Amino acid sequence: EKKVTREALKEIRRELREKSEGDKLEEFGEEAAKAVLESYIVPKK
Repeated sequence: EKKVTREALKEIRRELREKSEGDKLEEFGEEAAKAVLESYIVPKK
């Protein structure tokens, strides 16, 4: 398992933003980023 750091999360968000930049999918890019982050961050309870 990879450890997900703040840097890694920023990188994921940046990549998604770049892919959707200047596109009508920009809003979707933000939602996709949130979904990706949520899938990586699993509450340990």
